[in-house]
Amino acid sequence: MQLKHISHDEKGSILIETALLLPILLILLAGAFEMGRYMLANQKASALAAAISDMVAQADQGISEQEINDIFQAIQHVSKPFDVNDNGRLVLTGVIGLDNEQNQIAWQRCQGSLTTAGSKFGNEGASNVSLPGNISLFKDDMAIAAEVFLPYEPALFTGFIDPRTLRASAIYRPRYGSLETIKNDGSKSGC
Repeated sequence: MQLKHISHDEKGSILIETALLLPILLILLAGAFEMGRYMLANQKASALAAAISDMVAQADQGISEQEINDIFQAIQHVSKPFDVNDNGRLVLTGVIGLDNEQNQIAWQRCQGSLTTAGSKFGNEGASNVSLPGNISLFKDDMAIAAEVFLPYEPALFTGFIDPRTLRASAIYRPRYGSLETIKNDGSKSGC
């Protein structure tokens, strides 16, 4: 008779179900948080690359070294909550078309402490440069390419997700003439 009473007694079952489901719900919540951080970092890197390339491509009277440094400083503020200057790298590349249907890097400027992240397009002076989609520029045609390298380290799942460097790039064409050279005003930021 007492066994019948125990089998129908549901007191405490909610506590047991909660104790069993709570760890699973916490793991799902932490995973959603980590995925959100990763997506934010990817989106931020893409937006920064597009912003840098677009700002330089809008230069109407050529561009100077100081103007490029000013753009890099502005991007540092826009990149929050990520610190691109101390943890990442910005690479700005001017690619020009040659007469033999090849592309060459006319100039390149960089900023940021992540020196292991090199441009996927190559270094200044490199020829036969491959642009995305195998774009080949016409002779004396320019393209402004910006790359953003942003290290991502998981906040919660450090043992399960490896840290990685996110890379985003954007390419714009100059709107007002060619940007073959950068006006030297003594404030060059090298690569």
